[in-house]
Amino acid sequence: MISHSKEVDFIIKELNLKPQDSLLFLGCKTGSDLATELADFGCKVTCIDNDIAILESLKKKNDKILSVNCPIKDYQTNETYDAALSIFGSSFCVFDDNDNIWGKDMAILGNLSDTLKPNGRFLITLLNASKFLRSLSDAEIENNAANIWLQTQTNEENPQQTFRYYTPAELTRMVNRVGLKINDIFGCNNRPIQPKALMPDDHQFIAIGNKKA
Repeated sequence: MISHSKEVDFIIKELNLKPQDSLLFLGCKTGSDLATELADFGCKVTCIDNDIAILESLKKKNDKILSVNCPIKDYQTNETYDAALSIFGSSFCVFDDNDNIWGKDMAILGNLSDTLKPNGRFLITLLNASKFLRSLSDAEIENNAANIWLQTQTNEENPQQTFRYYTPAELTRMVNRVGLKINDIFGCNNRPIQPKALMPDDHQFIAIGNKKA
């Protein structure tokens, strides 16, 4: 019997995964280990990412994983999946200079809905807006009122990236527009995922739901 991490056990349980189920992994920059473990569990894993080097590395770890090299928001297929997974840093919340900040995540959610089977389940992690807002001073909020949900960071790998923060209520409205619904919300911080009751200072939150039948 294969032993899985608690993180993978949580994902298997919440997505109600069984061996041979088809799983769409939206990006794998920060979740290649999860993709490998879920494939070892027996899932038919398809990973989408626009970084060919990451996909090639993933293929070396498990040659049963199918990989698609394209931006997640542009992914189109006639296939349907039993479940979908997205870990922060791989798809949602992250933007570069060429992205439409207000449209990219809605496009990803639309593709997610199109590719899930009826009642297919999804699990995504997103940045928690409550923590970001609590970190701002009154002056910062007043001076940047139009961008209180956004934060831009610079590092060596990514000269400039903008991160979008969400509230659970905002995400609920977004997924409802594309035929999805949220069933559970958990708080979490960075990897590994350790679900807990959502608190205002949690760095991220986990949204779990399904496609409406």
